[in-house]
Amino acid sequence: NFVYESSIGAKRITIQAPSAVPESSLMDLLQSALKINGFVVVDGDQPGFMKIIPAKDLIHEAKSADETVKNPLTAVSKIYRLEHAPSQPIQQAIKPFLSQPGGSAISFAEQKILIVTDFDGTIKKFDEIIQLVDQPGPEIKTSFYKVHHLEVAALAQQLRQLLSSLNTAASRQPTRVALAIQHDERSKQLIFVGSNEQIKQATEIVESLDVELETTTTVYQFKVASPERIEKITK
Repeated sequence: NFVYESSIGAKRITIQAPSAVPESSLMDLLQSALKINGFVVVDGDQPGFMKIIPAKDLIHEAKSADETVKNPLTAVSKIYRLEHAPSQPIQQAIKPFLSQPGGSAISFAEQKILIVTDFDGTIKKFDEIIQLVDQPGPEIKTSFYKVHHLEVAALAQQLRQLLSSLNTAASRQPTRVALAIQHDERSKQLIFVGSNEQIKQATEIVESLDVELETTTTVYQFKVASPERIEKITK
């Protein structure tokens, strides 16, 4: 038994099948056809009745994901309480995979909560995606490097440019926390704030740059020109 508004009843959907459709598959076929045309089937207010509604109204009719659901096309809402990752980036990550029209994701950034409404089959896919993303990030540490030979501010700027070029060349995705590089003129130190891997990479680059320049002294004996004239020319 189906219940629907008169405006929905006036619409017609034609299904062409190459062979007879088994009775056990009729409900799934109807739900699929309705979904393509912007409608969904949800449980009615009375036992034994189903409602056909516009997909955009899915959020108002969805069941809680905590309830036992056997049909992957049943509309459900699930609350994800995130432990590590912020909710807004995850909301944007799953947005392309939401059923349209009808699927939705609402983010509560301060509470680190994400509420997703979609068909049960799609929600189960989101379970895997969110579990993979909601992982603890790398441990953040602070490290100091004493600059011995170069000007500390110039070295810090050169290091930032080199790391940016390396990341671009390697086509690396932006990390959650980028390496922070600061410098202290008084103590001639570089300060790194980041993961162990980031600090190790930066330290190796700095050690290769912060080296004493080799200088040599050569004495020339001039036969004709005066030393003052040669000095003037070379300057």
